[in-house]
Amino acid sequence: MSSKKTNQIKRLKGKDPVALLFEKGSEKRSSVLVLKYLKEERSSLYFSGVAVPKRKIKKAVHRNRIKRLLREAIRKVAVDDLFSGSGLLLYTGTTMPELAHLSAAVQTLFKEIKSTS
Repeated sequence: MSSKKTNQIKRLKGKDPVALLFEKGSEKRSSVLVLKYLKEERSSLYFSGVAVPKRKIKKAVHRNRIKRLLREAIRKVAVDDLFSGSGLLLYTGTTMPELAHLSAAVQTLFKEIKSTS
């Protein structure tokens, strides 16, 4: 028997959903991450996006690696800590992070959001 996930993670695509996040969304911060999020109660999907600014991390290879690490950290978040809606993780650090450090930061951000609802 397979257990059905309550929330599924999908990609955040398009200009309009991202613009909506910046206009109407809330924000939580950690040491190197900013999570812009917008909750929707009628859906059981979580739309996820990641971004690394070119000003902070100059090399595209490093930006892409950080994005991969962020996506993996989101996948490691417990299903109970996910919320319905959409979120955009912004990396604000200036150095190459470790996966364990990012995973811990992402986990605490999602737990904070879950506890406020």
